[in-house]
Amino acid sequence: MPGTPDTAEVAELVERLKSKNEAVQEETVRKLIQIGEPAVPVLLDAMEARAYQVRSCTAQALGEIRDSRAVEPLVQALGDTSVNVQRAASDALAKLGDCATGALMRCLDSTDSLARKWAAEALGKIGDESVVESLIERLKERNVEVQKSIVVALGELRVKRAITPLIGFLDHENVELARSAAESLGRIGSAKAVAPLLKALESASLDVRRSAADALVAVGKASIPALIGALASSDYVVRRWSAEALGRLHDLRAGDALMKALRDENVRVQRYAAIALGQIGEVRAIPKLLPYLRHESKDLRSAAVEALRAIGSGRARGPLTASLKDSDWVVRLNAAKALGELGAAEAKTDLLKLLGDPEWSVTLHAVRALGAIGDGIVADRLASLAKHDRPHIRAAVAEALGRIGVARHYSTVHALRNDDDARVRDAVTSALSRLDTLVAEEQRRSPGDNLASRRGRGRGSEPRQRVPPSVAREPNPTARRLDDRGESATARKDSTAVLEKKRGRTGGTVTGSAAVTTSEIRSSKKAVKSAVTTEKPAAKPAAKAVAKPVVKKAPVKNAPVKKAPAKKAPAKKAPAKKAPAKKAPAKKAPAKKAPAKKAPAKKAPAKKAAAKKTAK
Repeated sequence: MPGTPDTAEVAELVERLKSKNEAVQEETVRKLIQIGEPAVPVLLDAMEARAYQVRSCTAQALGEIRDSRAVEPLVQALGDTSVNVQRAASDALAKLGDCATGALMRCLDSTDSLARKWAAEALGKIGDESVVESLIERLKERNVEVQKSIVVALGELRVKRAITPLIGFLDHENVELARSAAESLGRIGSAKAVAPLLKALESASLDVRRSAADALVAVGKASIPALIGALASSDYVVRRWSAEALGRLHDLRAGDALMKALRDENVRVQRYAAIALGQIGEVRAIPKLLPYLRHESKDLRSAAVEALRAIGSGRARGPLTASLKDSDWVVRLNAAKALGELGAAEAKTDLLKLLGDPEWSVTLHAVRALGAIGDGIVADRLASLAKHDRPHIRAAVAEALGRIGVARHYSTVHALRNDDDARVRDAVTSALSRLDTLVAEEQRRSPGDNLASRRGRGRGSEPRQRVPPSVAREPNPTARRLDDRGESATARKDSTAVLEKKRGRTGGTVTGSAAVTTSEIRSSKKAVKSAVTTEKPAAKPAAKAVAKPVVKKAPVKNAPVKKAPAKKAPAKKAPAKKAPAKKAPAKKAPAKKAPAKKAPAKKAPAKKAAAKKTAK
């Protein structure tokens, strides 16, 4: 808040603490903390408010401001009728630190057991070792809750001279007190407590046994020899907790003892020994673990799968793939996780079958495994689960598709971006960031793909090959043959037919073809091209006229006489009307000199073609 607010403004903020809306309360506390010391007088008065939420929030603000004037009001609040206020006051005093130590020590002599309990906890959090002796003396407290708080405080202080007093509480009849003592000994972490903690593994209370095992793990490697020895205990409960603790310590020194424990007479001991072998990464245990994949106990089969997954050896891929068909869903789930972590691509077919497993959690881990080892075909199957009713599976599908990285499934993932579940939306964001990069790279590599798709080609198809025009015009390019002039037989036939049309010949036998020069053939090819652009009614008779003539070789002397009347060439309908009159060419045969004198008349077709192009 800008400037220094007056008392009225602070009082107004305190009034807002009465709101039952936690967001409003948090925002108001934040503003009061920003004001700092000027707000302390008003906050001290607020500790007497009737509404417990006002007192609780006020204690929180005073703890953050850390003003020593708040010590006595906060100590008094340790005996408040509201547990929330008691806890807030204790935490605030712990934050005030050394300035609150004296008042808290005096509070330990209070007649209010609640005040003594919270005062002991606050002293433990402050961390002042000068109070250790006073706390140890007060372990004789009659109130169990106060004793428990003192035990916890000694554990927070981590002072070794508190080990012996704490050991005495491990076999206490009060389970909570014994459990707290084990936890405190674990925090101190001394090897001196190992033997008593191993003894605590025999406790009738599960909570005490668990806390003792946790404490042995917290002690660290100093407890390993004792735990290895405990695997030979006559009590299977001790053997079971010892095996678990050894696995959590991740020390290969326990390998031999744990492999021996695989043959324990108790199935639970066998189970935790198998899990521990996986946790320490004992590769030598793989051959010993494989038979347990077919054990009659589903718990032991599951433990074997978990151990093989943790060891991470490819030698177990085949047996683990077979476990995907196990009757127990936990075994199938662990097998799917293991194969995914091992990258067992050969298990894709069996993993795909689990996508329809009746247990949705098995399907979930199958999707994750396929995402780790899948390809395009797997991605297609996973995309079909994008609308699954379970948000966990939808999120896993998005993650898997993003991890496999198939660009064609971008739209499938993108469709989930507005999913109702936050986990799905987060997974989609991560997947799209990867797919966006893949799509951009693909477009850079194949810039013509978009154009190709508009032309009817799909992505990934081979580009069209350009066919040479000469080959495209011939129905059978392999049959093309060249004569001694270097011209193809097909081209020569077409050229001769065009020359016949120019001469007015629509049928009969053509002779003297050997006398046709190459230049004439080339000019005739141009005429053929220009003839394509002519009107359709005239093109049909010309096509028929070209198809009928049969070219025969004849002596040069009988060379055909070119058509004399070049002026009649523009008349398109004239050849069609005279086509039946076969004698017409015979009447004009005597004029043999016409071709030599009227040679320039060959340009008529070119003029005609030019005129037609202009008209078009």
